[in-house]
Amino acid sequence: MADRTAPSSPLSASPRTTVHVLGLGAVGRAFLKHLDRDDFQVLAVTDSTGTLPALDTRRLATALRTKEAGGSLCALPGCAPIDSSLAARLVGADIVVDCTSSDPERAEEGAARIQALLGRGCHVVLAEKEALALAGDRLLEAHPSRLHLDAVLGGTGHALQSARTELRACDTVRLVANASTSALLDRVGAGADWPDAIREVQRLGILEADPTRDLSGEDAWVKARIVARVLWCQALPEAPAFSLTALDAHTLRRSAAEGGVCRLVATVRRDGRHRLALEWFPRHHPLAVPPTRVAYAYQVGRVLRHLHVGAGLGPEGTARALLSDAARVHAASHAPALACAR
Repeated sequence: MADRTAPSSPLSASPRTTVHVLGLGAVGRAFLKHLDRDDFQVLAVTDSTGTLPALDTRRLATALRTKEAGGSLCALPGCAPIDSSLAARLVGADIVVDCTSSDPERAEEGAARIQALLGRGCHVVLAEKEALALAGDRLLEAHPSRLHLDAVLGGTGHALQSARTELRACDTVRLVANASTSALLDRVGAGADWPDAIREVQRLGILEADPTRDLSGEDAWVKARIVARVLWCQALPEAPAFSLTALDAHTLRRSAAEGGVCRLVATVRRDGRHRLALEWFPRHHPLAVPPTRVAYAYQVGRVLRHLHVGAGLGPEGTARALLSDAARVHAASHAPALACAR
């Protein structure tokens, strides 16, 4: 489907694509560290305290060191006290990479920001999830080629976008969408108690310092909400009541000893039914993915039609998925020039 709104600020004609990063947490910093400086120019970075523009290599390195040390951009010379929504409009980058934290209370603000950027002709590459769960159908319908969601679905978002029309014919999607819970379940199944498992997975960088959204199933559920919204324009309620650590450790260990794998599965159906629950699988089952992967199974009835497996996990994996989307934008926008050069 062609975009209904013609770009008002087309991609730069220079060899480099300009980028503005919103959010300098672990994901935003990992993205910037691995960004190819031959193909991309960072115009600005924004955190909750302000925006630092006119970035050269030295200023960007200073900004990253400051954030890694727990500081704020407002402490740096030249930082303007401009919030994400206003900064995204003023900077005028080709790509806005949204790594802001996923906050349900700011979903409407995020959706409005994304809508405005897409309407101006910008590409938006997302790690933030709540705006997409609220309005992903509307945003994609109006601007399918400029909104990029590989990272929000653990490295499977691009596959969903590419096959969206075909996937709409499926009536059920089952998601093992949170690798942190998979890692925790495997460790407890191997003999650890819940507190030790949580500390170990946090040390690996897979689980946040505050693991609430993972343990309550909220992170897995927001991805189910995105899928239901994008495929069927369906608005799911907030996450059902759930607690991972309420599961008896002995049950997990017995299942593991018998060769089974326990996974947190979010199930959404086109008829509006939904479920968030722990399920046991034999090790060869498509949803028995290791904790380094997520899996999205698109079904018609019980028949598996498509399986998307992703590795966009943790800050580094999420950053890789963001970089893949940015690279696709750069390659597509510069393809005519490269062809002429040959």
